[in-house]
Amino acid sequence: MLQSEYRALLLTEVRPYLQPLSAVAAQNNTSLLHLTLREQQIVLLLTHGLFNAEITTRLHLSPRTVEKYVSSLLRKTTTSNRAELVSAMKNHRL
Repeated sequence: MLQSEYRALLLTEVRPYLQPLSAVAAQNNTSLLHLTLREQQIVLLLTHGLFNAEITTRLHLSPRTVEKYVSSLLRKTTTSNRAELVSAMKNHRL
């Protein structure tokens, strides 16, 4: 599979989750705490209750890569665990 085909497939799978996120960000004039697109995808899937294993399957990433993204999100949001991260994202309506 070509990289462009892979990206198109990824966007197709994740787009239903990203549309509400993008709309809220535009309304609030926020930059999602300066999160990368991939971090936004990960945090959105976390807020929908997905576990790392489910995220790895949906985004076609290795388990270690997802762990790294979650760690990065915890650091950027100064939260201690996934529950705090999800709560912080929902409180910011992201």
